[in-house]
Amino acid sequence: MMISAFMAAETVPTILTVGLKLISPKFFLLIAFLMCCITSVITGTSWGTLGTVGIAMIGVGTGLGVNPAITAGAIVGGAWFGDKMSPLSDSTIMCSTTTGTPIMDHIRAMMQTTIPAAIISAVLYLIIGFSISGKTYDSTTIDGITGGLSDMFHINIIAVIPLILVIVLILLKKGTIVFLLTRAH
Repeated sequence: MMISAFMAAETVPTILTVGLKLISPKFFLLIAFLMCCITSVITGTSWGTLGTVGIAMIGVGTGLGVNPAITAGAIVGGAWFGDKMSPLSDSTIMCSTTTGTPIMDHIRAMMQTTIPAAIISAVLYLIIGFSISGKTYDSTTIDGITGGLSDMFHINIIAVIPLILVIVLILLKKGTIVFLLTRAH
């Protein structure tokens, strides 16, 4: 539902366009990894993260000339990190419930291995980004992609309102599913 709402609201094409214009190839893999970590922790879904921010980051990475396999690794790694560490994640809730462990205790226990792995991954993505940056970057490709997106979609700040609302509602511990259903009409 979130993927559909973000596509219908043109959120993904807007993120893609802004990302292509603002993100340096040097920092792209790190940013993609961190954005997916944050999105997945906030939403509690790796699949939703892959289908929204992940799609946008694949497009940005392609435009920046970054190897799609490395980009996919950063995206999937971030999405799975967030899904594992989110108190909203079904797998985290199920594991906590099955073992009779309070969810935050369960998450704190997982942090012992997950946080070091995320830090190592972030450092590696930064190193890889600096080693590959600029090798296949072509500003005319970026201009072509952003021009094509602008022709097909309405790229503007209004398109990110669904993303902002989902984040705010989750932080306020409100039901985002109900919100998304009301906007699907």
